[in-house]
Amino acid sequence: MLPYLRSILYTSNMLHLLRKKKQAPNEHHHAIDYLAEANALFNGLALYPQVAAAWRTHDVNALSPVTFAILFIANIIWAIYGIHRKDHAVLVCAILVIISSSSLLTLTLLWRT
Repeated sequence: MLPYLRSILYTSNMLHLLRKKKQAPNEHHHAIDYLAEANALFNGLALYPQVAAAWRTHDVNALSPVTFAILFIANIIWAIYGIHRKDHAVLVCAILVIISSSSLLTLTLLWRT
């Protein structure tokens, strides 16, 4: 009788563990999570001074369009991943880099001499 009771208790405990809802990654509220979200914003804004300088001076000869094409493609993938995981920090960062890298790619292709 004891092994049967132990089996029932083990099974009910396993069912309880299976029913427990896992916490999604974007539901954490630790200091490192807030730091990561701020870092995603800063990272996303990193190319905007370069966009402003290129727009102001029209000097893009020292810029490589391949770099901005790689950044554009990589961040399309990150945006898809951010949508899939419902991770707003990844998504915002990716969208900001997509905009800035596509702008710089366009400017380097248009204004390169």
